[in-house]
Amino acid sequence: MTTNAYGSAYVESYSKTVGFMRSLRASPQEAEDLAQSAWVKGRKLDQLRNEDSIVGWINTIAINLYRRTTRERDRLQPLPAIAHPPVSSYLAA
Repeated sequence: MTTNAYGSAYVESYSKTVGFMRSLRASPQEAEDLAQSAWVKGRKLDQLRNEDSIVGWINTIAINLYRRTTRERDRLQPLPAIAHPPVSSYLAA
């Protein structure tokens, strides 16, 4: 796929990738960011075997980015506040 063909595919299909990310419950801004990142990563033209599958290929990149982002975000969740912190047994005596 030529750079011009890739650019045309981007113009025609970017909104499809954003919509796909929104369907996975990504926020509007996150969906745009993920779609943009996927299309940038997708510029590795030598890996694409079938030019007709460009949108599916880019959406696969986008979903992998979304999963990675979600895992990292979930892993970094703050712990909930404890109403009454536990008292150590040696301090209670």
